[in-house]
Amino acid sequence: MRMRRKIIYGVGIFFAIWAVLIGVISFLEWRDNTKFERNMTKIDKMVEDREKELAKDTIGGNTPQETLEMFIAAVEAGDYELASKYFVAEKQGEELRILNNAPQENIYNLMNILKTASEWRSGAGSDSFIMEAKLNSKPSMFVSFIKYPSDNWKINEI
Repeated sequence: MRMRRKIIYGVGIFFAIWAVLIGVISFLEWRDNTKFERNMTKIDKMVEDREKELAKDTIGGNTPQETLEMFIAAVEAGDYELASKYFVAEKQGEELRILNNAPQENIYNLMNILKTASEWRSGAGSDSFIMEAKLNSKPSMFVSFIKYPSDNWKINEI
């Protein structure tokens, strides 16, 4: 009889410990999923806010070619502040610094090369575009563009 009670208690304790462990594991998974869902909600909000911010930026052309022409015109007019705004938002500050610090001869040479851009190539999607400027029939420079949510084109990189 005593042995039977010990076995029953032992089995009962085993199942009680098992139930507690399952409960703890379930709680930890629920907590992690809740944190993950909160973080995903925050990320979704940040992306939505960024999209709204980019949609307000209307500086740029209706085509990549027009954006490049506007950029060249602003640089030639000496309006580097405006010229830098034809770049994607993340690069505007750096491009303004480069334009302000570059020797005039380098800027002049760059504009002459960019004016030769004549081969247009569409990128992987309809929201990207690459232009190639040639010098003496050899590729000399690529200009990549990104279409903003406001439907204007921005220079991503020269």
